[in-house]
Amino acid sequence: RDQLRAELKEWRESLDGILRLHGAEGRWKNAELGLQITNRLIDSGKFDAAHEVMRAVQDSLNSIRGIVDDYVKDESRNIATWRSWVSQTIEASRRNGTKAIIVDKSKHRCYVVSSGRLIKTYAADLGHNPSRQKLFSGDGATPEGMYKVTEVRRRGSKYYKALMLNFPNESDRRRFMANKEAGVISKYARIGGLIEIHGHGGQKRDWTDGCVALTDKDMDDLFNHVSKGMPVTIVRRSDRWP
Repeated sequence: RDQLRAELKEWRESLDGILRLHGAEGRWKNAELGLQITNRLIDSGKFDAAHEVMRAVQDSLNSIRGIVDDYVKDESRNIATWRSWVSQTIEASRRNGTKAIIVDKSKHRCYVVSSGRLIKTYAADLGHNPSRQKLFSGDGATPEGMYKVTEVRRRGSKYYKALMLNFPNESDRRRFMANKEAGVISKYARIGGLIEIHGHGGQKRDWTDGCVALTDKDMDDLFNHVSKGMPVTIVRRSDRWP
């Protein structure tokens, strides 16, 4: 029992250190509940029943390991691409003397660069399923890619102010069709749209349907730097900054 309690605590610390993994979070809660039941059974002298529940707890913890391993492997496969997107965005900003936005999902940060230099940093809320690339409409994932601002909405947004992005772009469409053909997503799935950087953020949780949310105060400040056509690069993680 003590070993399971220690393992449960270790996995909590590990999950708190990465973007929310829905499957892993569900299994962690099952394990936590199972451990509580185990304690009650042991206190009641029902040791055989407690042993069975402990086995279920261990199965849940083993499942978390598999989910986290898959997440780490996916990051390893894509980190070079994310680094490249960030480098391209910064270099274009430096070369052209222009501004750009970079969102790092793992850090929950929205950055503004000007002439290749970092000038602003804002905290950001994400989609409620933040740990993956967006696959289809309704999956709650914030997309990862290189986009542009298509419209600057100073009023008329449901969430204070908004920057509309050109999602889906051509890369998103190609990936969506490839995933359909491979059976990764349903043939009835839709690609979705209406991805924005908007206000009403600062909730200290990931809650949007896939957008990036800043506080209204930060949106006011961000709007001092934005324009139509401005590059917006969204990555899950990158360790290369100006």
